[in-house]
Amino acid sequence: MNIATTDRIAAQTPGGPESSDTAADSLSTPAYAECLTGLPNRIMLNWYLDYVFALPPEPHGNVAMLVIELSDMRVMRHSFDDIVCDRFEQITARRIRDQAKPGHFVSRVNSGEFVFVLSRCSDREECIAIAKRIYACLETSIQVGGKEYFSSANIGIAIADFESGSPANLFQRAQAALERARLAGPGQHAFAEIESTESQMCDFATDRFRDHADNDIPTHLNG
Repeated sequence: MNIATTDRIAAQTPGGPESSDTAADSLSTPAYAECLTGLPNRIMLNWYLDYVFALPPEPHGNVAMLVIELSDMRVMRHSFDDIVCDRFEQITARRIRDQAKPGHFVSRVNSGEFVFVLSRCSDREECIAIAKRIYACLETSIQVGGKEYFSSANIGIAIADFESGSPANLFQRAQAALERARLAGPGQHAFAEIESTESQMCDFATDRFRDHADNDIPTHLNG
């Protein structure tokens, strides 16, 4: 989902951030839009998740969250100047956003960290397909100032049903899955399984699907 789609949802939903003027005006302010990339920020993400979980549940429907962390962003911030890093992250954000379709929502919540929400998720395979597209879009180098930069990503994935799930719990579980993905190495993802209604415990299973070497997309500078 791009900003325009987010505008339409906000404009049509009571209690959304359109209360003053228009949704577009609201999302262009620092209150709802993240200043570096223009993507919705954490405030808008929280509002959107509240909206999604308030919708009438659909049969066999779930909401899914992918937390995407650029593996080398922290190192880049210490190694290169802010102009290079900011431009790199802006291009990366646009590539990730371009993977969104209707019913998807993309937000930047921290430096090098993005959240991709599927408001109507059918199963794990749909999440894996999104993750594959994200990995694919990051494989192409990014040119800034005539030089090429690369980065891999780790992805934590959580799926919740509308009846027993909640926005806070979904985000917490996706973050925990991301930690497991980090431990698996660059370019990996991990799933947080749907919670047991009895134990409310999360089991994590790392699912490696990329046919690359462990250090397939190292951050480096060519030229």
